[in-house]
Amino acid sequence: MKRSKSKHNNNLTELSKPLFNIFQALYMSFYNSRLYIDVIRRWKGVAFFYLMLLSLILAIPLYILVATRCYHEINNSIVKVIADIPKITIKNGVGVCDKTMPYIIRNAKHEERVYIDTTKKADTAIMYKFPKLMVYFAQDKLLFREGFFATFANKLPEYSSRIYYFDYFKYMNESFSGNDFIKDKKINLIIKILIAAIYPLLVGIVFGLCAFFNFSLSLMAKMVSRTILKTYLKYKEVYRLMLIASTPSLLILDVLLSTQTTVFASGYIVLFIMVAYFSMGVLAYRRDSQQLARVF
Repeated sequence: MKRSKSKHNNNLTELSKPLFNIFQALYMSFYNSRLYIDVIRRWKGVAFFYLMLLSLILAIPLYILVATRCYHEINNSIVKVIADIPKITIKNGVGVCDKTMPYIIRNAKHEERVYIDTTKKADTAIMYKFPKLMVYFAQDKLLFREGFFATFANKLPEYSSRIYYFDYFKYMNESFSGNDFIKDKKINLIIKILIAAIYPLLVGIVFGLCAFFNFSLSLMAKMVSRTILKTYLKYKEVYRLMLIASTPSLLILDVLLSTQTTVFASGYIVLFIMVAYFSMGVLAYRRDSQQLARVF
């Protein structure tokens, strides 16, 4: 008796197991109506792990776009400018550089960023002459504008009146080179770490947005499934179904955003696709329920 009861429980457990896993759901959501039935009947909870997997995938093309732009912007606006700074030696408080003076370094936009003239004492007027100038090496001091690093990334207005300076004291003996500074401070490594950190940030944003919008849409979808499609579903079932039904739309939207492709009425098209897949899922579930009712 115990064996038959145990066997019966095992059979029920097997029947309640999902037929499709979260990886299969990613591509089968485009065409397999049996998946939608399985999601409603056998999946549990709110499909948290599927939402996480979907967020990880959706964030990849967006990360490539954002990371590429950030890297080029930082490289052109900061790294290349610093790397172009020649060796400047301070001997007994006097700046010396072997370049033809004045030596001006410009960024990719041809804006003056670094001004070097060690043949003359500092002239504050130079900083006002070049509103985008961030640092000025003179014979007796170093001048830099307010928000020194922000000026690299064009975060300041074109003109900033606050200028700070650092005097070379009498017995100072130092040397500075842009390339050496980048290597010593491991600037490139820091930039790579910062760019790598963008991906988990994007995953979190995508996850939060998908969870919020799916929560809101599921409330409306539950009413639609009951009033229009004449099918009663619990909220968690609707939430799971909406998540699967929105997968094709989200993947299409993700491609459009990451490739910066403009399609006429793309918002309406994406919404229509999502509604169509949701309706297909509900109708497939209703049809399957009716067939089971006839059998039993």
